[in-house]
Amino acid sequence: NLNKICLIKLCDYTAFLYENAGDFDLAYKYIIKAGEISDNAKEDRHYLRGIFYEMASQYYDFKLDGNYYGGNERYDDYLKKLNKYSDKSIYHMRKSDNPLAKPALARYLIGEASILMRSKPEKQKAIIKLLNEVKYLCDNYVSMYSETQIGLDLAICWYYTYVEPDADELLELAKITYIEAQDIYNSDLALIDEVLSVIANTLYESELYKESINYLYEAIRLCNRHEQELPYIRIKKVIYSHLLELATASQDSILFEKITSEMKE
Repeated sequence: NLNKICLIKLCDYTAFLYENAGDFDLAYKYIIKAGEISDNAKEDRHYLRGIFYEMASQYYDFKLDGNYYGGNERYDDYLKKLNKYSDKSIYHMRKSDNPLAKPALARYLIGEASILMRSKPEKQKAIIKLLNEVKYLCDNYVSMYSETQIGLDLAICWYYTYVEPDADELLELAKITYIEAQDIYNSDLALIDEVLSVIANTLYESELYKESINYLYEAIRLCNRHEQELPYIRIKKVIYSHLLELATASQDSILFEKITSEMKE
């Protein structure tokens, strides 16, 4: 059954790459393949089904493209499907006795809590319940020094952004999380994509524009360590586009000119 687990994880990673590239048709084919693998499994079926449903949830998260707030029929439909498949992925991981299921469940719960905080922040009790379950799983089944623990800290950053807005708590937690993440992540690209961009986003949504800009420039600094590597060249362009948005939002004409000058270099 190890082969089935390897195969479904390969499908998961391949679908993720296609979703990042915006090729949803090809991503969908790998999700269907993952469904077939989990359907035909005799062992670890709950674990495999959990991965499959999380893939489906992730697919609609990509299609949502950050539009969690309602008011658009197409995006509302995507959010409904995202939540449905997220619930199913969590259900199956809770049922699984595979030793890898508990850490996976923690990650899936973080994802569900993060979406709920952005789409329905008024559901405070449900959000706190999800975060408390993640904390229990981290305390008992996940290393304290892990990407999952960082994911929990980032989810709490979203909590202080949308559910119980608190700029001081957000800034302090963001600072601690980034310091810890530097010792845990073994790739600057992952550090940029999974940590710095999330922190910058929470600060932007909290209208802490100066602080958000600082974290994005930290991401630029990391990119500059890898000037000849294509993934860093690509993400650097994305970061500069976010910096332009921040310069516009903060009405900082000097920063705007500085960023446009740097982009031409």
